[in-house]
Amino acid sequence: MKSRWNDKEVKAKSLLDLLVYRSRLIGQETNLCVWGGGNTSSKIVEHDHLGKRTNVLRVKGSGSDLKTCEPRHFSPLRMDDVLPALQRKTMTDEEMVDYLERCLMNPKAPRPSIERASWLVGADVGIASERSRIESEAHAPLEAPRLARPVDPDAGTP
Repeated sequence: MKSRWNDKEVKAKSLLDLLVYRSRLIGQETNLCVWGGGNTSSKIVEHDHLGKRTNVLRVKGSGSDLKTCEPRHFSPLRMDDVLPALQRKTMTDEEMVDYLERCLMNPKAPRPSIERASWLVGADVGIASERSRIESEAHAPLEAPRLARPVDPDAGTP
């Protein structure tokens, strides 16, 4: 597969715009996903409605297509609200969907494209490993994805 990443196109993009850019590139690869399929996400520090810096997990919303997605298609989940779910021993898919809707920073955002509770909680080794990693990072500031030089709106030019 040929990389379509273009450093010139991503220069000075926000972290959310980088997520959209990456998602569209993945969506263009029909060998990777079908229309509407696939899921992408990034951990980003954003400002909430009170101006408070908040650790957010941006997840592609249900019903959007990776190939044509826009920033509004990515649901903002408050990590401080999501992380306690990792302590639960069981959660049905319906409970998980309901739980994540309550974690949204914007109640009008699309429902996150996470339909299976096993993504969030479960005995699977991969999930347990991810849970351990997330828990160890829970009290540390989240880092930007390593796609490009991180951009912090409160910092000067790197």
